[in-house]
Amino acid sequence: MTAPTLVSITETAGEGTGTSSYVMDLPTTTSGDLLLIVGFTRGGATGVTVTCPTDWTELRNEQMTLYTTSSYVAFACWLEADGTEGATATVTSSASTSRWKGFCYRFQDIADPSTSPPEYASFQESAGTDNINPPNLTPAGGSKDYYWLAEADIVGYTDTVSTYPTDYTNTDYGSGGSSGGQPGLGIASLAITASSEDPGQFTTSDSSNFGGFGATFAIYPVAGGASSGVIHSLANNGGLAGLGGLAGIGGGMAG
Repeated sequence: MTAPTLVSITETAGEGTGTSSYVMDLPTTTSGDLLLIVGFTRGGATGVTVTCPTDWTELRNEQMTLYTTSSYVAFACWLEADGTEGATATVTSSASTSRWKGFCYRFQDIADPSTSPPEYASFQESAGTDNINPPNLTPAGGSKDYYWLAEADIVGYTDTVSTYPTDYTNTDYGSGGSSGGQPGLGIASLAITASSEDPGQFTTSDSSNFGGFGATFAIYPVAGGASSGVIHSLANNGGLAGLGGLAGIGGGMAG
């Protein structure tokens, strides 16, 4: 058993003007790929609901409770591809003033997601902290060669992440816009054999943020698959941070 292969990460440019629909860019797929879209959105009122694209399975739909001036929702949706997905998928919000930021992961060499779907755990950080700390995740499948994803969903004026979880690569950060209160999203990943994983923290560059979520995801491997567990390519529509720092295959990306 080897870890899933992270084939690509596709970044969708942040939306900061306000809209109920977020058109997310997708990679080219082949049958059997696993697509996982992750995102963070801010609506102009409390009680906002977010809906995954048609035919996608909702994995995460969490609304912040520690910050209630606006409605912030972290979401994740997955799809087992058949190769005909097209170039985009649309996530919708009940608020017409929603701001957005998102990424799409493409994996191969994965377990059947209908029986072993991605899993996640999350923790909500209070306002005024520089650190977003994804929690420990213990997948139901026990010790395996998982591909782990760490995520920081950040509320506030932050425009960069200064430190990513130790040993994690393929790091990036983006936001819904440059004005205050926009949703920010930091990502990082690691392929490692374990029964649980606690990634460590993201440190932001601005202490005036209003908290957010830390989240940890696990992607199940397929038994007997052949995989290196490293990223092959990166699709970029919003400027992946540290692109110049890519030092060969498996070298990751420096945030």
